[in-house]
Formats: sequence, structure tokens, C-alpha cells
Amino acid sequence: MHRIAPLQPLIVWSKGSPLSLDIIKNAFEDKPEPATYPMSIRPRQRTALMVMQYGLYPVTSSDSTHRRLRQENLDYFQEPKPETLSEFHHHVEWRTGRNIDREEIRAAVIFSVRGLRAVAENSVDDKPLLTCLAKVSPSDTQMNDIDECGNVVYLTEQIRGQWHKVHDADHVMVEDMATSSSKDRKNIKLKTHFGHYVSKIGKLPLHAPVLECVFYHENRSLRDILHRISYTTGLQLQKNITWTTTNDAISTETHVCGTQRLNFIGMTKEAIQHACRSHSIFPVFIKPTTYKQRLESVSGGTQYTIALREIALRTPRGTGPQGMDAGKSIRQQAFDRLKSELKDRTEMLSKNGFVNYFPVHVIGGGGVSLCEMGAHLLRGDYCSVLRGHLQLEAERHPVSYDHYTQALGAPQDSLVARLEAWSLAMLAFRDCKEFRKFLQSMIRLLREGNRWEDMAKLLITSESFLDEHGSRYLIAFRAYVWNCMANRRLQRSYTDSSQSEKKFTVLPGDIVCLQTADEKKYHRVLDERDALGYSMADVVLPVIGDGDFSTLPGIRNDNTVRVDFPEHCEYTMLLEKLQIPSTVWGAENQRLTHSAGGSYFRPVVVKPQSMAWHLIRDPNSTVALKSDLFCLQEGNALLHSPFAYNQSENDEFISAVDEDMEHPEEALQVYKRIRTPSPLNQTPRFTKAMQYIQHVADNTLSMKYTPQSHPFKGVQRPRTVQMLPYRREDRCTLVLRFRLPSGSYAAMVLREICDVVYYKSFNEMF
Repeated sequence: MHRIAPLQPLIVWSKGSPLSLDIIKNAFEDKPEPATYPMSIRPRQRTALMVMQYGLYPVTSSDSTHRRLRQENLDYFQEPKPETLSEFHHHVEWRTGRNIDREEIRAAVIFSVRGLRAVAENSVDDKPLLTCLAKVSPSDTQMNDIDECGNVVYLTEQIRGQWHKVHDADHVMVEDMATSSSKDRKNIKLKTHFGHYVSKIGKLPLHAPVLECVFYHENRSLRDILHRISYTTGLQLQKNITWTTTNDAISTETHVCGTQRLNFIGMTKEAIQHACRSHSIFPVFIKPTTYKQRLESVSGGTQYTIALREIALRTPRGTGPQGMDAGKSIRQQAFDRLKSELKDRTEMLSKNGFVNYFPVHVIGGGGVSLCEMGAHLLRGDYCSVLRGHLQLEAERHPVSYDHYTQALGAPQDSLVARLEAWSLAMLAFRDCKEFRKFLQSMIRLLREGNRWEDMAKLLITSESFLDEHGSRYLIAFRAYVWNCMANRRLQRSYTDSSQSEKKFTVLPGDIVCLQTADEKKYHRVLDERDALGYSMADVVLPVIGDGDFSTLPGIRNDNTVRVDFPEHCEYTMLLEKLQIPSTVWGAENQRLTHSAGGSYFRPVVVKPQSMAWHLIRDPNSTVALKSDLFCLQEGNALLHSPFAYNQSENDEFISAVDEDMEHPEEALQVYKRIRTPSPLNQTPRFTKAMQYIQHVADNTLSMKYTPQSHPFKGVQRPRTVQMLPYRREDRCTLVLRFRLPSGSYAAMVLREICDVVYYKSFNEMF
């Protein structure tokens, strides 16, 4: 009997022994508060205290399908017991909602620098909570690449396709025989056609086959537009198109405004311009810059400009605002308190940095995480990989979801018919071409009489599957392993220090990175005296690829080369629990050994550069940001300078910027990007959506959170706190601008600034 069943969850383990789910469940309340916002609350301190108490590394936290259940319907980590599997999947719709906090726990994204410092100081969490709403409009998130020289890439001109006329217009003489008119009117010259125009192809230099371009896109994700360009030009997305920016969910999976650098292999300047499409829905502009001899993916990072709407301080009822000034109005005092809190948090973020986690979209946050798929692939469990791959496709596409639920538990005689109907339904979707071929291969192998185990091994170990999906699963697995090791390293800051000296500092045995003008050098901290010369931002941990450390740079101390690290035992223990050989990643298939990439060092804590912010009173949430295309059409000819302003406006801009801000030049650019609050800035659809969100916020008078306390006094349960009313005049919009190095993610920065981050659309963020 061939049956499709959902993937079973992996074990939850801690310090070498499995933990029962009862231990985790006891750290939470029995009934969570019903979600009143479009996204559930993130009680991070509750998770941090629980992990620091038990040393927990959650591989999964519950059954593989209930991550997307509504928070008001099920308890934390409750195991559903449906009568039949098909009825359960039909009742629980995957796209009805998701709990990002639970998915972050599952991806080992747990700590924050601000929360760890508060726990170390043993401070009582009586401060107000900072909430915000992100990713409402595509223009709310703008990103620009930074080249290797540190220059920000902007859109400076709109490039159109070039056409060449190959034939002249043809004419024919027509004689009017019906009338006897004059000679001039007797013969008529008619134009049959206006000539033939073809697109200019150009000639590709033999010595420089790589074309570097500046790529601007708006209102569509980078991945969707690259599929469109691939279809227009005939290039293969995986082999002929590369981009140097960070593989961030904000840039690749969501609708944003971005100016990035792309490399096209085997395409000329003239031909690539015809891939531009300028529609009212998603304008795309590609400006070819230069031909290169080699494919060099050197990136200096990314500059983000993000607008956080509905940002406000939710003060617990009974505490009341401190330091009331009788000379100011209540509205002005609320604005000043919010501004002061933002100033403290941004200064702390610039000084101390944030935990450089791999985010949820890399590790996987759906019913089946990508790291679980990588673990099954490494230990040769091809049946689990096949079931998980089908479930991932069902979560990705709404049409696939219906066919997947029909195929659940289907017997052998009807399974082939279910798969054929699934394959036929995918014929209408252009982006499902590869998956349709995968279904056809399954049908062919089943008809040949192959057993389910043999069919799974043939499909998963095929070259096409490993090239398309194998690397992604293995990268997700090693990203999860790095997050676990980073959590262990952050815990050592408290467990290896005395009770009275809990500090977020470098410890003996850490590996630190020394950045020079030419190269990076790595050094192992010998003792406490040696550790005084480094900060936490210098500490690195290896991202292990291929299962060994042969590709890591040598760390030379006392004329010996050692590449081990303090968290190596935790890494080995994790592989043992998952039944994965610690020496070879790809055990049976040698092709898997190289698909995850080589090992490299990744910093544990990263500091954002050139951070600037501007707070605006915005009761109706009508502030908008100017994109590069908007500034170009507005008449900013010196955009690359960037956003040059008149000298007469200098005083006005400076008066709007805080004098004590660390980067006033960046603050001026942020101020130039902002469009004055006006109802004309947004569409009626946007206004209607914001009215509903604001109505929900006005009626939210309670919020659940966990007070910060010492981690070794026991796990405290989250408690519901009655909040002060959220008044209309208190609503503001925060515009942030910062730069991150290549490999860091903007979502981790937002975790440090705001206690609670809501997202308007769940399927766009990850």
C-alpha cells in the first residue's frame, strides 16, 4: 500500500537527553489570550527564560502541521487528535494565520541583546511595550545595494528597449478607373506597411561574458520578477542570473521597492533592455553598466529604509506616565516619551548590536521546516523527504493544497489517479512546471510497480532534485545548527560568570575576527586578560558545511593550528541525536557532500551602521516613502548624490533633525524621503485596511507579556496586563534607515527595536 502521510516531528532534546513536551508546556499558561491583532504577540522573554533554565534546543515544538493553527483555538503545544487525517487537514486551513513567535522558537531564534542585558541586570520589566505594524505597503520597505567601495546604488535613469528598423515602408500605386477625374487624382499612392522593426541584439564580448546591471523593481518580489525576466529573455534563473544582495526574505519574498545589482551570464546590453516592463502594477528597469570577465559576487551590504506604522508605547494600567510636565499638553508628553524611548533603543542597538540569527524564512516556518528536510536528507530517510516535499508544495500553492488533502491516506489503486489530477491542475500555472514534472515522474515509477521506498530513493537522489532543492534543505539545516550554537554561546556569558558579574563579554576560548585592510584574521582568545581587548561583535562561530572543518581558516596559537570551538560538543551531540554522521554530510550520496557549500565564520553579534530615524505624528497612517523611481520622476537629477536639497532648505531640514543624532547626514536623507501625511498618498484599499487595523488597536485593552527576571530563579509564566487606552492622537510612524553587511537580515533588527511586530499579510513576510 502506497500512502502519503504528513511528516512526524523530530525529537526535542536538551543537554544530551530528550525532554518531554510536558516540561515545555508547563512553562506556558494553559490558555493563551485570543489574538486581537492580525498577528499574535511575541513573548520573547518567556522563551528566553525557559531556554536559559532548561538549556533547550527545540528542533520542533509540536506536530508538523499545527504551526498555522489559530492561537485562540488551541493551547500551546497541544497535540490535535482528529478522527481521520484528511478531516483534520480539511478543517485546519494552513493559510488562515500563523504564529511567528512559535516559528521563531522552532528555528532557534530566541534571544535578543536588549533582553539579555535586562536579564543580566535583574531589572523589573515595568517599562511600556513598543508595538508597531510593518510591511503594510510595498513602499514601506525600500532597499538599496552597497557595492564593494561603500557606494549606495540608486536608480538614475529609465532605460527602454532599443529597436532597429530593417526595412523601409512599401508603397503601391492605385489607379482610379471608376471616375474620369484629373490626372493628379487618377493615381493614388498607398502605404502597405511602415517597415519592419526588430530589437537590437548586440554583440557579446568573448573576453567578458558577464553583464553587470542596476536593477530596480517595485510592488513585486525579486523572485517573481526574475521569473518574468527569465521567461522574457530565455535565461535560466538558477544558472544565468545571480544577484549580490543578501538572500533576505524582505528582498526576495515580499513586495518591496528595491534597487539592486544583478549579473546576467551570456546576455548583451541591448538585449537585456527588452526585459524591462513598465506597467502600473510593477515597474521594472534594468540599466546595464559594464561587462566583466568573471562572475564576482562582492557586496558591501544593503541599505534599508523601513517605515513602521502605528508605533506606540502600550503603558500598563496602574503605572501611569512618569515625569508629567504641567507646561505641556498630554499629546506632546506622549510624543516626547515615545521619542525618548526610541532614542534609547536605537542608541543601544547601535552600540551593542543584535544577535545575527538566520531568520525563519531560511530555516523554514511552515508545516514542514526546511531544516527538518535537510536532516532527513542527510541520514538517508528519502521517504520522509518525499512526503515533506509534497507537503511544502501544498503549503505554497492553494490549488496544490486541495489535491494534497485528497491524496492523504489514499490507497494504491486510487493514488495514481489523485496524482494525475494534481498534475493536470498544475498545467495551468507557469510557476509549477518543475513540480508537474516531479509528479509525472512519481506516476511513472508507481505504474512500473516500484515500491514506495524505492521510488522515493530514485526521485530524491536524482540529479535534477538535488540541484533544485537539495542545497536549499542542507543550507537550512546548517543555519539551524548555527542558531543553536549561537544560543549556547550566549548562555555561556551567564553560566561561566559569577553571580554578581553577569556581563555580555568575550570569554576565553572564543574565536574572534580581526578585520584588516586586506584580509580577515582569526584569533583564539587565550585567557581573561586577552579577552579584554575584544568585544562581543568580534566573536564568530563557524557555519559548518560538508560536515568537516577543512575549509575553515586556520587559527594559529602557539604555532599550532586548531579549528575546534567550545560549542563543538553541542554540535556533535545534535548530530548524534538526529542520527547523522558527524564526519560526512552526505553519507551515501557523494553529491550531497558539496551541495551545502564550504564552511565559514559568521559573527554572533552585528552592529548596524549609519542608523538614522525620524518620528512623525501620523494619526491616520497616511505617511508614504518616496522610492527611487518617484524621486527620479519628481526631478531629483542628482539622485546618486543622493537627494540633493537646495541651500535655502538647509535650515529647515536641520531643524527637523535631532542635534544629538549620531549620523545627521543620513537623517537628512531620511527626511527627504518622507512624503507629508496626506490621504492622497494611499489608495482606497490601503485606507480601508488601515481603518480596520486601527479599530482593532483602539479596542485592545490587554496584552500578554512576561516580566524580565533572573534566569536562575525559575521560569515565570506570562501574565495578562491591562493596558491604558490607545488614543488616536498617539499614533505615529517611524522611518528607519540603516546599513547591514552581507549575510545579515533586517528582520533581526526589528526584533531589537520593537517588543511586538505585527505584519499585515503573513504570506508575504516569509
